[in-house]
Amino acid sequence: MYFLLSSFSCVWLFAGLRGSVGQDTLNYTRHFERLISWPERVEYFGYMEPFFASLMIVFSAVFDDVFAVFLFFSFIQAVLIFKIVGKMHHGVFFFSSYILIFYVSLNLNVLRAGLALLLFIQSLLFCKTRKGGVYLVLALATHVSVFALLPLYLIRSKARVRDYFFVILTCAVFGWLAWIFMGDYLIFKIQVYVLDIDSGFHVSVSMIALIFFGFFMLLLDRNFSSEAIFAYVIMMVWMVLTTKFSVFHRFYQMAFLVFLFLVFEKRVFRFSEFKVRPFSVYAMLLVIYFTVSTAIGMLNEGQRVYDSGKGDFEYTIVPYSLFWLDN
Repeated sequence: MYFLLSSFSCVWLFAGLRGSVGQDTLNYTRHFERLISWPERVEYFGYMEPFFASLMIVFSAVFDDVFAVFLFFSFIQAVLIFKIVGKMHHGVFFFSSYILIFYVSLNLNVLRAGLALLLFIQSLLFCKTRKGGVYLVLALATHVSVFALLPLYLIRSKARVRDYFFVILTCAVFGWLAWIFMGDYLIFKIQVYVLDIDSGFHVSVSMIALIFFGFFMLLLDRNFSSEAIFAYVIMMVWMVLTTKFSVFHRFYQMAFLVFLFLVFEKRVFRFSEFKVRPFSVYAMLLVIYFTVSTAIGMLNEGQRVYDSGKGDFEYTIVPYSLFWLDN
């Protein structure tokens, strides 16, 4: 009990008491400081998803300091993480993977997308009940990128043909409303992402090796769920697209976390009996590979901060050694 409480407190407070770490910290601080009157608060719905905007508006009306916002969102994320882990067979592996690879980016930086992704995974746990639908709506109303993961929800829930038509109709209605209320903001985002295009694909040898090794391991282990296989396929496709379109980095990261959830959700290995399914081995190798990549990236980021002499607001990922710096 004490171990769980201390673990929860660390996950919650380390991001909640973030100081000035992360580009989104600066962005949402500026958002919060603008929400000083009801006209500005109503206008906020014009460039932010409704659920997230509603929470920001409520906090701006009650609190004077943005500190409460980050503390609250970090608490919700910590609750969701532990609720998800508690319902998994290999929850320890999923939790470790999340902390090593995703915690910095999803809890300290892309806060809105990180919260939406955890809500989406929670919806997968209850996808055949109304509770799952509620979590899905909250996820979609927190960050629009979750729409890219909708096929996974439909596959897992074993949706019928008429359900697909209902989802398409619902997405069309939401898209129409988003265009009416957030048209200028969406155009701005599209322009930013379209302009941010590399000249060509730069697929590394290691990336090719990861893709083909995954397909090979999948051929040896064909009994994995269809949604896990689909998550793997879109994860690899988006990983390749990331080399040309930086926007796919977020989609790829989201698919990767969902993939790990779908792999570790059910029993796939028993070390005591030396029984390990090949595809689960591949998932664990991916965790090791991207843990090392994340660590190297953070060290390089720290070196760039040191060499440039610029504050940590200039960077999306900041090493823990700079966690308490306040510029």
